[in-house]
Amino acid sequence: MKLSKETPSASALKAPWILGVLAVLALCASSPASSAVEAAPPAPRGTTEGSAPPRGDDEERTFDLGVDVRGAQVGVFQDVHVPRGETRRGDVVCIFGNASIDGEVTGDVVVIGGSLRIAGTVRHDVVAVLSSVSFAEEAEIGHDFVNVLGTIDGRARVHHGETVNIPLFFHPVDLRTPLARLAGILVWSFLLLTVLKFLVLLLIAALAPERVRLLSEQAPTSYLLAFLVGLGGYIGVLVAHLLLWITVIGIPLSGLLFLAFLVVKWLGVAGIYHCVGRSIGRLFGKDLSLLPAILVGFLPFALLVLVPTFIGGVGFLFALGARILFWLFVEIPAVGLVILTRVGSRPRGKDVPWPTPPLPIAAPPPPPAPEP
Repeated sequence: MKLSKETPSASALKAPWILGVLAVLALCASSPASSAVEAAPPAPRGTTEGSAPPRGDDEERTFDLGVDVRGAQVGVFQDVHVPRGETRRGDVVCIFGNASIDGEVTGDVVVIGGSLRIAGTVRHDVVAVLSSVSFAEEAEIGHDFVNVLGTIDGRARVHHGETVNIPLFFHPVDLRTPLARLAGILVWSFLLLTVLKFLVLLLIAALAPERVRLLSEQAPTSYLLAFLVGLGGYIGVLVAHLLLWITVIGIPLSGLLFLAFLVVKWLGVAGIYHCVGRSIGRLFGKDLSLLPAILVGFLPFALLVLVPTFIGGVGFLFALGARILFWLFVEIPAVGLVILTRVGSRPRGKDVPWPTPPLPIAAPPPPPAPEP
């Protein structure tokens, strides 16, 4: 049987950027055009060609749950099932749910943050992102199988493509239960937020390196005072937000104030990370420059928040506690440091003195009177 979709070349699939695109575009499944060219489903028994099929509440359905979106069967927080002996002419997309393919799917199958069990045939591609995948002995895939940060149990016959597997280096939870899927969402949220924070730190360090260095120098000597000032800064920003929201017309200004506060806070956080990173480097006899010091200082805090989330319920509680401690002992003093140093422009307590006015120039003495 000739398949209607071309198989990508092996070199293209092995390119790292292709894998990234597959992971992002998995939410969109594939183009609906591939399902539009499929043949129409056969007419039910008792009807002639060209006549409308009978409708009724007892009509058999191919899927337990899901909605038809432009030719693709999509289930979000729902389970999708293709029974044995049934054929789904189109694509199947399951997001945060369980997908079971016991029959045949003529299009692609995409599962994100759930589980996939295949005991039938998928004529085109299979893409699983952060999901547990299991294959029965009779499972068949027409084109490619791509697994991104998930687990695989069993092996399917891949006819005209190849298998691309990017496994998660450890996978302690079973994504087939609703609670585990919620845990997976939280893990990914923590991970993405951590990556975003590091990118923001690099951007701040690139735009204001001297301010970051000055904040780093002031952190050890002004930490306690910075904590108190930062706590006052948080309270002041909260009061300003409430006043702006009460006036209604100040709501847009509230958003700008929030963005400005984030920039100020992460400028101070970059200074603290630089201070911690340089201290760690000196323990090993290394004098780290700006960016490596920020990275070394950032890693302990990131690991302290991220690693426990992979353990389970107790790990999430530990990560939440670590996040609260991070806010208390890093973010609040960071705001205070920025205030005390006037946004990292000058050391605390070293104000530029006011220029003293020049002394008046004394008038020259009058010439002596001439003698008579």
